[in-house]
Amino acid sequence: MQKLVVAQDTGSAILGAVRADYFAGTGADAGRLAASMNQPLRLWALWPRQLPAP
Repeated sequence: MQKLVVAQDTGSAILGAVRADYFAGTGADAGRLAASMNQPLRLWALWPRQLPAP
C-alpha cells in the first residue's frame, strides 16, 4: 500500500521507533483490512523547519 497520510492522533498506543497506526474505518470490512496490515514500513516525516524535532 502506498498512501499519503496525515498524523491526527497523539495517543500513546504506538510504542517504539518507526511504527505507525493506519485507521481503516469501522465495521467488518475495516476489521478484516486492519487484521492484514501488519507489514514492514518505510516512513517519512515532513517536519517544518522552524519547529524543533520532538
